[in-house]
Amino acid sequence: MTYIQRRLWHETDQAGRQELAENDILSRSEPLIVLGEPGMGKSQLLRKLADVADLPSCTARQLINRRDPQSLLGDAPLILIDALDEVAAKREGDAVDLVLQKLGILGYPRFILSCRVADWQAATSIAGIREQYPDPPLQLHLEPLGRDDQLAILQGRVGLHRAEKLLEHFEAYGLDFLGNPQTLDLIARLPDDRPLPASSGALFEQAIETLRVEHQPGKGTHELARQAALDAAGAAFAALILSGSAAIVRDGSANLVEGELHMADVEALESRND
Repeated sequence: MTYIQRRLWHETDQAGRQELAENDILSRSEPLIVLGEPGMGKSQLLRKLADVADLPSCTARQLINRRDPQSLLGDAPLILIDALDEVAAKREGDAVDLVLQKLGILGYPRFILSCRVADWQAATSIAGIREQYPDPPLQLHLEPLGRDDQLAILQGRVGLHRAEKLLEHFEAYGLDFLGNPQTLDLIARLPDDRPLPASSGALFEQAIETLRVEHQPGKGTHELARQAALDAAGAAFAALILSGSAAIVRDGSANLVEGELHMADVEALESRND
């Protein structure tokens, strides 16, 4: 898969909006918060940084639920923590406070933390971090991918000719979502024997059709009918919203942790709607 070096930006009191290259992230001395919309590449960026610098990484939930965080992260001076937004919290700042408690056990190492923009409680969370760290955290926002980067990603998936055709089509309709890597992945999966969608709704409808179909030879017996797949997905999302959970799991109920919902509860919700 083609990897694109990302650019980020942050606000300063003196100079306003400033850009920062991916290669410069690790040289910063303050705690860093990487913010972005869903699918913008936050997790991929942290994985790349971990590989490049051989740094320990985990999700926020893993860190919070680990009794001894050193067994997970060791004693590295810089650690990477992904997906704060996936931690269920009752009050603003709770998730950050839980992370900080575990970082305190490690002696408050420098960290890079990712979170969705909509779930980042800036004022409360920054105040909590400043109470434990000498430098205030720097909030970094992922820049959308530029056209050259979009083309490079699509070319790596579908070839140059198809990539150019896809970009030109969606640009002609003025659909402003091409800078999101996850959306590019959906576009790359569109079948080339059908007309291309002309709206975001049509795009995601076609993407769902492509993603739900089993492509592995010999696995077709496990494929759900179209309506059954859509009903199951609807029940899953409804269950997450109604319960305030962050993930659906198949583990036994005795092993569930905060923020996890058992698959059986989703199936029960779906059966009540039949």
